[in-house]
Amino acid sequence: MDIQATSTIKELAAHFSVSVSTARKWVRSGKIPPSTYIHVDAVYRFDLKAIQAVLTAANTADKQKDTEHE
Repeated sequence: MDIQATSTIKELAAHFSVSVSTARKWVRSGKIPPSTYIHVDAVYRFDLKAIQAVLTAANTADKQKDTEHE
C-alpha cells in the first residue's frame, strides 16, 4: 500500500469545507474508501490527494449518469 496518509480528520474536513461530523459520516458510509486512510485504534490519518481523486471520479461518474438520463 503506497499512501501518504498524514492528514487528521479535522484537516480532511477543512480541505473539503465540511464539518468533522460530515467527514466521519463519509468514512463510515464508505464514500471515503479504506484504501485512502490508515486507522489504528482511535487514530485516523488521511491521504488527501487520494481522497480528492476518488471523490472527483465519483462526481464525474454521477454527472455522466445524469446526462444519460436526459
